[in-house]
Amino acid sequence: AVPPQAIAGDVSEILTQIESFAGGIRQGFEDGKISQAELDQIAAFGANLKASLTNSGLPALTELAGQVDTLTTQLAGGQWPQVRSGLAAFEGQIPSLPGLDGFSMPEMPAIPEIPSISLPGRN
Repeated sequence: AVPPQAIAGDVSEILTQIESFAGGIRQGFEDGKISQAELDQIAAFGANLKASLTNSGLPALTELAGQVDTLTTQLAGGQWPQVRSGLAAFEGQIPSLPGLDGFSMPEMPAIPEIPSISLPGRN
């Protein structure tokens, strides 16, 4: 597991981390491949976000930490359909969470239907 390097101090920082984490995953789906550098970056974003959510003190955000962990594990394992649906569910629930003041993810295109994505060392 990657240790967190930056724990958010407030909700606006958590929102920035959510955008970075989700955006990193989406980028891999857009080009159909994830380099080792991208995988490492997503793992780092995930570690920071998970720590920030856990330390937020808001129960609804603490529950999201497990989803971040699941998404990161699925991504590393090449479980693309699960990542695709899990990311959509993750992003979809953000606006309704208490403490986020109705924040919504920036308008993003639909995640493409890609049956597989190449990972470093695997095809």
